[in-house]
Formats: sequence, structure tokens, C-alpha cells
Amino acid sequence: MKTVKFKLISQLSRPGLGRIYNQDSVGHTETAVWVIDGISEVNSLVKLKNEDNAVAFFVKHINEYLTKNLNPSNLSIQEILINAVTFVKEKFISELADQSSFEEMPILSLPSASIAIGRTKENRLELFSLGDCVLFLNGKGNILMQNKEINDISKGMIEEIYKQKKQLIGLDHQNFLNHINVKEIDRQTRIKMMNNNQYNVLSFDTSAIQHGIEYNVEIDSTARLLLMTDGFSRIIDHYKLYNNYHALVDKIERHGGDKMYEILRKTERDDLNAEKFPRIKIYDDASLILASFE
Repeated sequence: MKTVKFKLISQLSRPGLGRIYNQDSVGHTETAVWVIDGISEVNSLVKLKNEDNAVAFFVKHINEYLTKNLNPSNLSIQEILINAVTFVKEKFISELADQSSFEEMPILSLPSASIAIGRTKENRLELFSLGDCVLFLNGKGNILMQNKEINDISKGMIEEIYKQKKQLIGLDHQNFLNHINVKEIDRQTRIKMMNNNQYNVLSFDTSAIQHGIEYNVEIDSTARLLLMTDGFSRIIDHYKLYNNYHALVDKIERHGGDKMYEILRKTERDDLNAEKFPRIKIYDDASLILASFE
């Protein structure tokens, strides 16, 4: 049986305003689409020979590997991701300024990422999500893949931080973050996200991949598949600009992802001190890909 192909409707990947590096990435082939959201390390232990940003390095090479290898095959998405991480790990170690330091680095000091993937195989659609990227299939049978546990922990962190902010009048957002030592709070939050000392995102610990969410469904030719990093999904999850993902899919299809991106950034510009919408990053990297089926 011939494998159904994707038809791209919209895609974009933009860095947070003022940020030098985009730690997000989107990719696609005829039979696969994906988004990757790089997760910043909690400290700067990693020093590479020829790269300034270890997370961007990790995301770039994972993306390149998937472009070459995420086609219909006997390998599952999980198996391909294990191979991808193994491949990138070798490149990463060879790029380290001090290669002997790798085994001693704590996992939270190494680059990692959230990822969401859709792949067609004959008349079936394989879906995979690991971390806090959002995957939404809009069709006869709707599927929303979103890690509620990670979202709840992150929400709890924000709530705790903003209890302190109410007591510190007169500080702008950046000075407030400096005052409360946000990096240490971030480290403690990620420790809470660990399960049995395992950080369940895409990282050099390949055993975490088995904890991804998976679906395998028959392809509905009228469906739309939307994948987003959390920097874009906050347009619904946090800012509540649309009632649901159905509405967002419709808006992207009718007006384009760039228009939705403009609306996202305007909302953030209008709240530069994060008072209306409490958050750590005023502007996060934001990526999406929306596709139909040929």
C-alpha cells in the first residue's frame, strides 16, 4: 500500500525577541513532520570547541538526523530517536573542549529538548511526543498530546515566584528575576520533573525515550495535524487568545502562521513586566508546523 504524504499548510520557527540563538527547530519530509524545543542547561558547564550554544548544537544535529532518517521503515519512532541521540552524542563529545569531563557532568548541565513527531506509514499515522511540546490532530477523532504533569509543575513554579513578586514593588521583570535567583528555582523545578532520577525529555539518556506518549491511528484525509513548541502553544494555554485548538488550527489555515505569530508577540509586548500573564521568559522561542494529508 502506498504511504500517504503530508501537505504543509504553514510552518515557522522564530527565536524569542532579543535572543541570539533559536533553540527551537521544525522539520519535515514527505512523510514526517516534527518540532523540537531545546531546553537550556541550568548552568554553563558545557564548553564546545567551535559552537557557542550547546543546546542549539544538540537541536540542529537531531533535526538533521531526523531529516535523513525519519522515513517509513521497520524502525519505530522511538528506535530512530535512540539512534539519533546516540549519533549526536558522539558528535557532541568530540566537540567538547574537555572530552574527559562528559561522564562527570550532571544531566541537568547537558543539552536536552522536548519533541513532537508525526509520521505516516501506508494509511496509518504515528504520533509521538516527549516533553512539553503540543501535538493536536484535528479530524474525525481528535487527539491532544500534551504533558500535563510537566505543565502543572511549571505552573506551580510560576505561582510560587509571583507570590514573591507581589511583595517586591518597583522592580522591573529582569531585576525581579535576578533578585530571586531564578536559575536556582529552575534547577529545583527540573528536579521535581524527574522520575526516579530520570529526566523524561530527549537527552543523552536514551532510556527516557520510552516514556514518550504514542498514538497510532488510521489517517483521516480531512484532518489537520498541528505541532507546536510551548513558546507558541502559550497563545492558548496561557494567554487564552483562542477558545481551543480547533479555533487555532482554523485561524492558522485561513490567515497563516505568521499572522498568529504577530498576535502572539503583540500580546507579549503589551505585557513586558509579565503582570497580566505571569511568566519567566517575556518572549520564548516559538515554532509550529501545520499539515494536512494528500
